[in-house]
Amino acid sequence: MKYVLAIAAVLFASQQALAAQPDDTGAPATAQTIAYAYGMNLDVAKVISLHAEPADACASAPATLTYQDHRGDVHSVTYQKLPSQCGID
Repeated sequence: MKYVLAIAAVLFASQQALAAQPDDTGAPATAQTIAYAYGMNLDVAKVISLHAEPADACASAPATLTYQDHRGDVHSVTYQKLPSQCGID
């Protein structure tokens, strides 16, 4: 029983340590998400991820862009996107 508890404690500690580490870009895994407004100046040096929710037909759906700026700071912006099957990207 002591071995099971010791193994569980080690696994929990290693999981917490991995969760606190940066991703493979060297940037922190989390960023404050802001809503995009027309005309915003985005300083995008590197796109980290792009996630779009599925949409019905040609309706807009929320999408999130996570990027790194030229200083190395990570930002996340939400916006509305039309699906690619509408012919507009």
